[in-house]
Formats: sequence, structure tokens, C-alpha cells
Amino acid sequence: MGEQQKHQNLINILIFGPLVLAPAIAVEFPRFLAYLPVISAILGAGALTLLAKQKITWPVAPAIMLGGVVALASLSVLWAFAPDVAGDRAGKLATMLPFYYLFAAVFCSAGMLRNKDVWLKAILISCAIGSLIICIDIRTDLSIYRWIRDLEGARLNDSVMNRGAVTIVMLSLLPIFYFWKENRKIAIAAFLPVFLMTTQIESQTAQLAFIFALLFYCLFPFKQNWLWALGFVAFAAYALGKPFAATWAYNHLALDYNNLAFLKQAYFGARLEIWDYVGRYAFQSPLLGHGIEVTRAVTDFDSGEVFNVGYTTILHPHSFIMQIWIEFGLVGISLAIAAFGAILKSIHGLPDEHDRKMALTIFLSSLLVTSFSYGLWQSWFLGMFCLASGIYMLARSTKNN
Repeated sequence: MGEQQKHQNLINILIFGPLVLAPAIAVEFPRFLAYLPVISAILGAGALTLLAKQKITWPVAPAIMLGGVVALASLSVLWAFAPDVAGDRAGKLATMLPFYYLFAAVFCSAGMLRNKDVWLKAILISCAIGSLIICIDIRTDLSIYRWIRDLEGARLNDSVMNRGAVTIVMLSLLPIFYFWKENRKIAIAAFLPVFLMTTQIESQTAQLAFIFALLFYCLFPFKQNWLWALGFVAFAAYALGKPFAATWAYNHLALDYNNLAFLKQAYFGARLEIWDYVGRYAFQSPLLGHGIEVTRAVTDFDSGEVFNVGYTTILHPHSFIMQIWIEFGLVGISLAIAAFGAILKSIHGLPDEHDRKMALTIFLSSLLVTSFSYGLWQSWFLGMFCLASGIYMLARSTKNN
């Protein structure tokens, strides 16, 4: 093996290695997802600069998006209900997101140095290992989870596996789609352990994202341009109207439908109660909202406590739309709609049809996940989406493959 090839292999390991580790690590240590893109960015930038003697490409769109998030979060401290909480989160974003931008730049610059089939197969193997660990843990009363944390005898719920399950779903989709085009035997083999995991887990978010992504990728008529335009209009209407729809649904549907098995398991009534409260609270400051992470500081949760009895704070809005409304108001929602439109236009403009299919599917799947689960600014959550974007940049078609 020549010296140049050794350098290329080392560079590939430094850049893509954290992606391979992510699915297996996420099962037991999901918080570490926040730092894997940082590790990849720093090591990758150093490797490209020092070993490959290559200039890093600095993409404009991610800089605008991530810079806009940091700017809006920082400005919201000026009008925040809890300036200390808002300032703390804005500071964390200002520290972390520049590294995520460096991550994007490194992946945009690494096209000539990659052997994507090998790395995508390695990611799928990691997803399979993570899936099997989750299945074993659930079937053995979380024995691995307990052993790692010395929690023998403690009362635990299978929901501790949810973040790992969501991560495995989100990181397995693009490699599966890639091999569905290139080698369907590999795609089917990779699909099976992830599918098995979704039959065992409690996380309906992971299940819905997996089912939605597969159906959307296979069935959506990507060549119909009018559907792309309709999708933008539908998202704008959804974003602007969700607070009103949530209050109506809570008042008219929550009690009647919460007892249905599937909806009860998804905490249908509890989520509607939270969304109703968040929407009403957001409209106390409808233009600018109450500042980033306000839901961590508000302690007068008063939606009637039909489903969330005993809670005085909601911590996470469990909907990125409702979170943007309460934190940044109409200004934030308008910017979110503009960002959605810009991303949609960028995806639609991709020259390769399969790239469009993969990009749109993972983008909408990500929005689906953020529509029901967690808080938008959790570090592990942002790290997971950053890693998914890296996998897309690895899997996409380029002249340099």
C-alpha cells in the first residue's frame, strides 16, 4: 500500500469513524451523540489540512442556517421570560453549532477521499449491532443497561431505549436507501435488524419515522413538481395554524380518543394538553415569543391537569412548531417557514434523482421526529441530525466517488 493510500485511509477513519460508532454508542450513551460531530469535525479538518494538503470548502447555506439559529437564540435573551435560562442555552448553541458547521464543511470537502460503499456498510453493521443490543436489553429486563450503570434492582422502563432507537432509525435510513439502488440484498439484510428492533421498542416516534420513511421513499411521486409546491403550502399552513388546531383538538378529541390503545400508548391526551398550554402561553407574546427554552422555566402549567396531573412545568413541548411559537413567536415561525422553503428548493434542485429522493425523505422524517418527541435544542438531538446530514453527504452522488 502506497503512502498516499495510507494517508487517505487514515483521513477516512478520522472523518467517517464517528459516524460508524454513533448507532452502537447511542443505545447506551445517547448524550455522546452531541460530541461525535465535533470529534469528526476537528479530526477531519486537521487531516484534510495537514495530511491531504487540501483546502476546506465552506458551504454558504449551512452557515446562514446555523448562524441564524445562534443569532435568534441570542437575541431572544433580550425579551426572554427567563433570561438566565435563555442565555445558558444560547451560549451552548453558540459553542456547539460552529463545530457542526465545521462538520458540514469537512464532509463537503472530503469527496475525493472516501470509499462510500465500505463506510455505509460499516454504518449499517453498527446499526444492526445497536438494534440487537436494544432487543436483548428489552428481552432481559434491561440487563445491559443496568450492568453499565450499576442499577441492579432499580425500577426502570423500556423507554430508556427510546433515544437509541430513534437514532438507529434515523442513521440507518440513508444507507438502506443507497443500497436499495446499488445492491438490494444488502439493503434487505440491513433492514431486517432495524425492523426487528421497531417491533420491540416502546418509542412510537421511531416506529412512525421508520414506516413513514420507507413508504415515502417508495411511493411519493418525486417528479411531480406541483406536489413539492403543495408541500410548502401545507407546511406553512401547518406551522401557522398548529396552535389553534392543538387547542381545538384538546377540547374536542383528547378525552374521547385517548383511551384507544395506540393513542394511549403514544400519550395522545398528554401531548394535546401540553400543546394546548404552549399555544395559549405563546399568544401572550405572539410576535417575539418568550425566549429560547422558556418551557424549562415556566412553572404554572395550568391546562386543567387532566392527563399531566402533578406537573407544574412541561420541560419539552414535544413539537418543534409549538416550541418555535412559544420561544420566538410569529417572527420565529416565519423564519422557520422560510427555512423550510429554502431547504425544499435546494433539494428539488439536486441534479440526481436518487439524491432528491434520499434528501427529501430524510428531511421530512427528521421533521416528523421533531413533531412529536423531545425538545428541539437537546444537544444529543442536534448531534443526531448533524450525523444524519453527514451520512447523506457520504451517500449522495458526486463526480468524485
